[in-house]
Amino acid sequence: PGMVAGRDGCLVPRVRKPRLDECCASWIQRWKLGRWAAWAGRWLDRPAALFLARVHQRGPIAVMDYLQTIPDSSRVEFWTTCHATPYFSHVHRNLSMHFWDCSPSFEPGYVDEAARFNRAPGAFLAERYSPTSDRQLPTHVVLFDEVLEDVGPLLAHHGFKQCYRTLHMVNFGRLKLWSLNLAEMFEHILVFAQSCDVT
Repeated sequence: PGMVAGRDGCLVPRVRKPRLDECCASWIQRWKLGRWAAWAGRWLDRPAALFLARVHQRGPIAVMDYLQTIPDSSRVEFWTTCHATPYFSHVHRNLSMHFWDCSPSFEPGYVDEAARFNRAPGAFLAERYSPTSDRQLPTHVVLFDEVLEDVGPLLAHHGFKQCYRTLHMVNFGRLKLWSLNLAEMFEHILVFAQSCDVT
């Protein structure tokens, strides 16, 4: 298809937009940055990659590693968003685990468990585990710290205590990224249980 001059004068194929490195190459040559810019470009991304791979949002895998250590007779419920953890892909044991149903439905007015929990966690759990309900509380509960204020009284009433806490997301204060308010996102993942026994 031929070559076309880009905005900065570098030649690029007509069928695609200019790549960032092609455009930056002419800028680097113009400002005579050469090897320094190439070296900086190669090494400045390392800290970001390490942070994103080892710290930021590592909580779901860390909490599953913790659940590997609890007794086989445990019943675990995830009071989190749907599919927030890797579930059985990391817990290779016959452990009873449950997370909220978030199946799509074409029924008008249908609201799944996850949406009902996210809307009003305390009210949803009070209804789900009411004395007239046949459901029993699990032995272990996994949740994000953001909902602890709403569900904490229920957990305390039934003798649950915090057994495990791990970092999920670094809180950048009041930073806003597009429409996401990062200060309101989940910072820690917690595990509560009536007994913190591990195997």
